[in-house]
Amino acid sequence: MRNYLLQLALCCGILVCMSGCIYIVPEFFIWQDKHFKTSEIDYKNEHYQSAMKGYRAMTEIYPASIFSDRMLLHIGDCYFKVQSYDSSILYLTTLLRRPPTKRERKNSYDNTRHDAREILSQAYYQKGMYAASLYYLSFSDTVYPFRSWCGNAYEGRSNTARYLDLYHKVGDNEKELKYLLRTISCSCHDKQDKLIRIKELLRGKKNLTSELDSALVRMESGEGLEGYTWYRFRFLNSSICIYEIDECNKVVIKNKAEAASAVRTSDFYATIKSLE
Repeated sequence: MRNYLLQLALCCGILVCMSGCIYIVPEFFIWQDKHFKTSEIDYKNEHYQSAMKGYRAMTEIYPASIFSDRMLLHIGDCYFKVQSYDSSILYLTTLLRRPPTKRERKNSYDNTRHDAREILSQAYYQKGMYAASLYYLSFSDTVYPFRSWCGNAYEGRSNTARYLDLYHKVGDNEKELKYLLRTISCSCHDKQDKLIRIKELLRGKKNLTSELDSALVRMESGEGLEGYTWYRFRFLNSSICIYEIDECNKVVIKNKAEAASAVRTSDFYATIKSLE
C-alpha cells in the first residue's frame, strides 16, 4: 500500500511538471523524508545544531512545501537557542516576508507568525536593541496573538512583565507606569521595588490620593473564568484588579466595600498617600 501511494504521488508529480505548472511537493513526501523525521526528533531533543542542519537541507530540497514556514521557524529558533542571534533574525525575517502557506491559512490555530515574532523580540532583546524587541513583542501580541488549542479563540497570555521591562529600557515612563500599575494586587505580594519605582514615576504629581479614592468609589466587580469574583478600579488610565481569594483559595473579600477597604490598608495606598 505504501509503495502504491508513493508511485501515485510520484506519477502525479511528473504529470504536473510535464504540464508546465509550478509543482508543490505533496505533504506525503515531506512526512516520509528521513531527513525531516530526523530533524524533528533532534529539535524536540534540543539537539539544535543537527536539527538546523537537517532543516536547512530540507528547505533547499522542498522550497515550496507547505511545511517550509515551519522549518524556517525551527531554524530561527535553533539559532536563537545556540545564541546566534543575527542568523536567527535572518531566517525569521525571511519567513515573515513570505505569504502564509496553505497549511497556515487552513489551520485555525496555527501560531507560526506569532512564534516568529516572539523569538525575534527575544533575539533583539539579547542584542540590546530594545525598541526593535518592543516592536515585535507588540506585533505578536496584537496583530498575531497566540491562538489557543480550541480553535479561533485567543489565549489570554500575559506579557506584562516583558512590556514593563522594555518600556523601562527605552525610557517610556508613561507606559512603564501603566504596566507597572497592572501588576499591583494591593496585597502582601506587592514587592517594595515595584512600589519604590511607582513613587519615582509619580513624584511631583498632585491630588493622587483623592483621585485614588474617587476610583475606589467607582469599583467594579465580576466573575472570572474559574468562578472567583474579581474587583477592579481604574487609576491613572490603568486597570488594577484584586481578587476575593488569597493564596490558599480562601475567600477574604466579600463585596466592593471590603475590596476598597483592602486597598486603603495596602502598601500601595500608603505609597500614593506619601506623595502628597
